[in-house]
Amino acid sequence: MSYHYGFSFGQISETPLAAVEAYLVRLPKYAAQGKLDLAQAVSMPYMTDDNRRVMLGEWERIANDGMQTAKKATKADLIMLGIGVSN
Repeated sequence: MSYHYGFSFGQISETPLAAVEAYLVRLPKYAAQGKLDLAQAVSMPYMTDDNRRVMLGEWERIANDGMQTAKKATKADLIMLGIGVSN
């Protein structure tokens, strides 16, 4: 809790148990987010494209609670939705 929320050790000892338990549930997500940050700086240049995609995909699923990130809409996507697009 010190790392993610800036709590002192004294504040942690005064934190309600339910809040500490909720933090522990979120801890794997925080760890995955940290791994994504480190992976970009350290291991990316040395990995094959396939290995890189697999590793990042797994960490992104954990960090995003299983939700996929939205992809940028193409011009064709916008036109199919009836959204006017100018060149």
